[in-house]
Amino acid sequence: MLIGIDKSGTTDLFSRITKHPEIKGNTGNQEKETKWWSWLRYGFWLRQNAKRRRQTFYEYISYFDSSAGHIRNTVNDQGYHNLITGDGTPMDMWDYRGWPQIPQNLNKSDPEILTPHLIRHLNPDMKFIIILRNPIDRYLDFRMLAI
Repeated sequence: MLIGIDKSGTTDLFSRITKHPEIKGNTGNQEKETKWWSWLRYGFWLRQNAKRRRQTFYEYISYFDSSAGHIRNTVNDQGYHNLITGDGTPMDMWDYRGWPQIPQNLNKSDPEILTPHLIRHLNPDMKFIIILRNPIDRYLDFRMLAI
């Protein structure tokens, strides 16, 4: 899974990674973003007050139907394949406004479980690639906001 902050180069990196013949995208935005984990599962959208219909987990996995088909068709006699797929939604790293709706966080003032925890729970062998734009500048900006 590719996670990054908006405008950090995630689209460029994801497009370069998926040029490899053994890496498949998904049918989300730009064949990269499903927006499910942070937004669509909660009915959120870009603007704070914009609401959408909540998408189910089955709708999420449908973004990978094409990749799953490629994988299924390349399995050898031993049941092995070299293909992988992923989700490159940047919001999964920075938009946690759905945390109060996660059952483990109910009635808590601070979250114990966030989106990356949920992703890791469903796929413990998941590999994350995190990309940041000017991480030191961004850290200093966040520090100044806290003062």
